[in-house]
Amino acid sequence: ASSTISQMGLYPIPAKSELNIDLTLVKAEKVTVSIYNLIGELIVTNTHNLSDGFNNIKLDIEKLKDGAYICKVRSTDGQMARKFNVIK
Repeated sequence: ASSTISQMGLYPIPAKSELNIDLTLVKAEKVTVSIYNLIGELIVTNTHNLSDGFNNIKLDIEKLKDGAYICKVRSTDGQMARKFNVIK
């Protein structure tokens, strides 16, 4: 089966204090958004109830230090990951 998440976009990159995640879902679903550093440590995680179609999530990343991170979005049947940079 294909994942519920059909598209995922992250912006702005580099990010400063807020990260936008655009997600297109094929059905309404609860997703978990997690941010990891490059050595795999979990920095922050949140759960969001999203509707089918287009969704926008705004993440407060004010506390993240400069560097590279991975944003993972997990649904019940799959996950997507995107790398992004933070520059203050």
